[in-house]
Amino acid sequence: MSASELWVVAQRAIPDWARGRMNATVIMISQGAMALGGMMWGSAAAIAGASSTLLGAAMLFVTSLSRNWWWKLLNGNHLQIK
Repeated sequence: MSASELWVVAQRAIPDWARGRMNATVIMISQGAMALGGMMWGSAAAIAGASSTLLGAAMLFVTSLSRNWWWKLLNGNHLQIK
């Protein structure tokens, strides 16, 4: 399930009066995470060098792919959401 699908599900489930607050919170958290991630990768590149940092990012990517292969999300058919 992608982030956009989760966002749509959340917007349908949340009351109308709270929808704007939820959208603002999600956008603020995602923008903060982008800034924090940029600082972390920039610090890693400054300390270990660009090549080592990119190699580490590639290893993390391959690790996450292999974990997703073995631990797939359930399709949600067992849930009774109306």
